[in-house]
Amino acid sequence: MDHSCKNGRSRNRIADHGYDSLDTLSLNLLRLICLSYNGDRQDGWELAMWHARDHLGWEDGTLLFGAVAGCASAIRTGRKTPFDFMNPLCTGCRTRLTPQEHAFLRLISSVSDSNRIDVGVQMLVLMQGQPADALLCAAERAGSLIGRIRAARTPNRVRHSAFSGLPLADGGRHAQRRQA
Repeated sequence: MDHSCKNGRSRNRIADHGYDSLDTLSLNLLRLICLSYNGDRQDGWELAMWHARDHLGWEDGTLLFGAVAGCASAIRTGRKTPFDFMNPLCTGCRTRLTPQEHAFLRLISSVSDSNRIDVGVQMLVLMQGQPADALLCAAERAGSLIGRIRAARTPNRVRHSAFSGLPLADGGRHAQRRQA
């Protein structure tokens, strides 16, 4: 989608908030799903699912897509006013955040970090004081999945050799040295 974008000059850049690739992936999924609700792209849901699977694999991608879709559905049905989002298909828009998108990212991060106070604050912002049980449930699914994926990606975790059953402190590099 090509349009005249004024949002590219906005000061609220995603990069300024310290979010990682999993956070921005979650945001992109939410934005693609919102495109379907907005009527701009009827295939936004499909794009979101394939985007998640491309980045995380079939299983984790599908699970994260489902959790973010649950968040989108809860936000959409619970809010009294529209959810403002940036167009993920526009190069100027996709690097910026709306206040509602920022609240979504903070909610997911707060759930991952078990920060109950910030979870409550962000749910109030997103749901405008309306009941938030469905959003909390979906956000907990997304946050716990993101936490698990982050833990699996840490380079200092201990891996096990399929041959010896012993932990490999060097991440498996000793096997490459033996072959050389």
